[in-house]
Amino acid sequence: MAYFSVLATAGGVDWTLLAVAGGILVVGTMGLVLVLRSRSRQENSSQLRRESLTQTRARSNPESLGNGGLRQKYDQAMYSKDYLRAARLGHQLQDNRLYAEAIEHTDDLERAVHAWVECKEFERAAILIEKSGQFVKAAKMYLQAGRRQKAVKCFEKGGDWQRAADVCRDIGDRKKANTLEARALVEQGEHLEAAKRYIQNENMVAAAEQLLKGGDIMKAVEALRRGGQALKAAELLTEHGRDIDAGLLYEEASAWVEAADCYEKLGQHADRERCLLKAGKGYEAGRMAFERGDLERALSFFESIPPVDERYFDAGLFRGQIYERIGKLQEAADAYNSFLQERMADENNRVLFMRVAQILEGIGRPRAALSALGRLLTGGFGTPDITAWASRLEDASYDDDTTRAMGGDAAAELNRETATASAKDQGGGREMPSVVMPHMQDSREGRAVAALSSRYRFGECMGQGGNGIVYRATDLALDRDVVVKFLHQGLLPTDVARQYFMREARTAGKLNHTNIVTIFDIGEEADMLFYSMELVDGQTLADLIIDSGGHLTHAQALPIAASLCDALQYAHDQQVIHRDIKPGNVMVNTKEQVKLLDFGLAKALDENPDKSVFLCGTPFYMSPEQIRREFLDHRTDIYSLGCLLYVMYTGDVPFPDGNVFQHHQQTAPPDPRIRVPDIPASVAKVLMKAIAKDRNQRFQQAGNVASALAE
Repeated sequence: MAYFSVLATAGGVDWTLLAVAGGILVVGTMGLVLVLRSRSRQENSSQLRRESLTQTRARSNPESLGNGGLRQKYDQAMYSKDYLRAARLGHQLQDNRLYAEAIEHTDDLERAVHAWVECKEFERAAILIEKSGQFVKAAKMYLQAGRRQKAVKCFEKGGDWQRAADVCRDIGDRKKANTLEARALVEQGEHLEAAKRYIQNENMVAAAEQLLKGGDIMKAVEALRRGGQALKAAELLTEHGRDIDAGLLYEEASAWVEAADCYEKLGQHADRERCLLKAGKGYEAGRMAFERGDLERALSFFESIPPVDERYFDAGLFRGQIYERIGKLQEAADAYNSFLQERMADENNRVLFMRVAQILEGIGRPRAALSALGRLLTGGFGTPDITAWASRLEDASYDDDTTRAMGGDAAAELNRETATASAKDQGGGREMPSVVMPHMQDSREGRAVAALSSRYRFGECMGQGGNGIVYRATDLALDRDVVVKFLHQGLLPTDVARQYFMREARTAGKLNHTNIVTIFDIGEEADMLFYSMELVDGQTLADLIIDSGGHLTHAQALPIAASLCDALQYAHDQQVIHRDIKPGNVMVNTKEQVKLLDFGLAKALDENPDKSVFLCGTPFYMSPEQIRREFLDHRTDIYSLGCLLYVMYTGDVPFPDGNVFQHHQQTAPPDPRIRVPDIPASVAKVLMKAIAKDRNQRFQQAGNVASALAE
């Protein structure tokens, strides 16, 4: 290499550059030869393909062999995509297939279809028709081609359900035939016949839809039920007002809340409560049973609530009241304590701490009673009477320790005797209200009844509660039926308190109004205060609301509200406040006349100078100022009346859950239309104003409430 370089240099010529240039020229020439050869091969291949196509078509149509020139022109026209020329050539060749292939590529669909039909190529013709959107016509052509499945699809696309169904029956697909035939019947308005086809296919939901359109509601419900759609069946019944059947279907679907709503409309309280319990709403079920007076059932519901439930402690308050009413005082104290367990003593619950202490002392457990009072003292409620009470309990604790050492039933019996004797000896003590059944001869009620037998002929016991016991009786002097109520001694433990009660009761007894139950007599026998009053033959407002489907309509509520407002206005004009307005204190007699009970007695019980009374009852109707123990005027009744009207219109109190005392003082009440949307806006406005927190913002007179409701 070095040699050639030297030689090239020596000669004065750059032979290296010449060599490179020569190499490039050789390579270029060889590339050009290869390109020319490739192009020649492509032209030969195309010629061969054209000749092969011509030969193939000639073999398929031997008659065209003699027209080689025309055939070649046909192939050239097809190759160049001149389809109209190719079609003319195919026609000249009298070859329908060649003509059809050419004309298919043009926009002349009709000729193309006709050409394929002439060739007996029905499927090719059907494909073209289907592409054009003429589905029914395409389906018929598919049938000619023997392609029945494709024919069914085209009949479906074209909406010819009956023909599609007929083809399906021919090929043995009965299920699809029924579905398609049902659609045809639906379009014809034959809904019941369509339903039969759906039922044959076990398509119960579709069958139910057609049965409903055909007006056969019950068969539609049964179809849904058979199809495993119990919830939809129940909703259908509810929509058409068939609650009596819907409840069972809701239960079948495990829709317990909806089932409870149905039973509420029907007034089937036990079934409603049972469904609420299964829905995990034992607290709500218990409250309902409690409010209608079925204490045993309510207790079973409240006891079913597990400790992990957020309502467990709230249920304790109700359990305590129930246990107390049936005489199970230890259980009552335990239940109240479960409610108070997580709470500090405050203004809202101090009276309940006192009640627990009363119960525990009454059953001979002074140390436990002292513990309850201790929580009050720790919370800053060390009033003189509570402090004195605690001191006395400390003295009694020694006896408690002694008797506990005895153990068993003997200790319990001694505790009871000691507590009773202590209460009687000390005078200032708090003896528990008697909960012994009144028919027992050694009870105070029994002795009081015997003492009054010359004045009254006593009949059945009508009820017993935390305040006392009620009898039906006949006033022998005046020969009229009355109600006699005995108050438990523990409610008014001192002479001063009893005298105060007598004064307030006499004031209430002077009220003379059509809508106020008249008090006839007041007195005391066998250390038992009693009063007799007018006997009302009817039902409480609470029962009326339940029997009316859970709440009253405006037309039902208005006359009742007007009567209550009239009674309250009259009483307030006489300077008498009720203070315990609630559905249980309102009666509606058989003549639909409204009667308000226990006027003024709540004030006598709650404001006696002894100040040792715990007023039993639920706090759902108490005004904020009543809860705070402030001075009360007639506007506290306006608030309670507002809560009562709220129940009449919605079926529930404004604050049914949680810390009710706190809600009454701080929580804005929900708009009643949230619960019952049909309530008129004007009525909702009246209810919200009546239960305003600030008494100055409420209606100032009961008569104003009636006027506002009537507008």
